[in-house]
Amino acid sequence: MKLAPLALIGISLAPTSAMAADWRYLATSTTETVIYVDVSSVRDLPAIPIARPFPVRQIWSKSDHTNDATEPDRETKSLHRFNCSAETMLIASTSGYRPNGTVSQSRSNEDYDFRYEPVTPDSIGYALMEFACGRRALDPNAR
Repeated sequence: MKLAPLALIGISLAPTSAMAADWRYLATSTTETVIYVDVSSVRDLPAIPIARPFPVRQIWSKSDHTNDATEPDRETKSLHRFNCSAETMLIASTSGYRPNGTVSQSRSNEDYDFRYEPVTPDSIGYALMEFACGRRALDPNAR
């Protein structure tokens, strides 16, 4: 039975299939918030009968507010869902983090078609939608 602890160590060191986030620079806002997208998080979600009768593209974003004096949080992470053909968006989930790393706020929105809103042209949301929907490539030399 002396081998059992060694076996447990071997199991705990085995590689797993969980994927880490792959944050890439997308844009900087007019208030100096730096926006990143997790390129490994892009997913196609099928329509949900009755609730959301259209497919969507989902992606995570991270907003670094370090240089934004208007934002009390240090960082925000948000899960976006886009109806690419209609150019509408739902922020499905968002969490804000204080400079010390604690959660300042967290909220979720139910995935119903009436909750999707038009994406404002020439905005960070529009840049997110363009990337998520495959209309915009990321600049490999940026940040």
